[in-house]
Amino acid sequence: MLPFPGGIESLQNGLLIFSAAASLLYLFIIPQPAALKRAVIKTFAIALLACAALAGGGPIVLIIALSLACAGDFLLALDGDEMFQAGLSSFLLAQIALVFLFVGQYDDEPMRWTSQPWRILLAALCAGHSAYLTQILWRELPRELGAQIIAYALVITVMALFALAYAPLTVLAGVTLFYVSDTLIAHERFLMDGEVNKHPVISPMIWITYYLAQALIVVGVLH
Repeated sequence: MLPFPGGIESLQNGLLIFSAAASLLYLFIIPQPAALKRAVIKTFAIALLACAALAGGGPIVLIIALSLACAGDFLLALDGDEMFQAGLSSFLLAQIALVFLFVGQYDDEPMRWTSQPWRILLAALCAGHSAYLTQILWRELPRELGAQIIAYALVITVMALFALAYAPLTVLAGVTLFYVSDTLIAHERFLMDGEVNKHPVISPMIWITYYLAQALIVVGVLH
């Protein structure tokens, strides 16, 4: 069952199908060496989600967040610490855009914590895990990179807390997967031995959780 009205002939559904196909293709080329082709395919999957959001009249701040994520995806798919830091900065701005999206999208709704207390528990777990992971990374990383990582962790945690307070379940599922994906990236890149994007389980899981996160956020917001 397709998420948008109009069936397979719908522009939004068509863009979503092609996006999912590009995502599946990227899943199979993750083990390959960093190259322009891999970066383009990775970026194309999220760019098509941005096009679907645009075609559906989605909020401009959602389009901005997805566009920044596309830039981050492209940079992170290339080799080098400089590319990683630039990609991280792009995703930091994307997370800030999502904060503004949730504040603007749901500011007239009651805080869901009052009717769904499980959200408070998840918020506490999220904040606690972020604090635990960042203090480990602060010890392991050079100070400049550590400061950038902590800034990103703070922003994504704030984004998750806003989602837990206000967002409907589809969007919340996407945000949760986003948080899981970034946690896996931190473990793979900084806390595990071996080459980045070479772990046979972690690397595909990062992409699967990340792509599903973006797709669920788009579908949830547009509904």
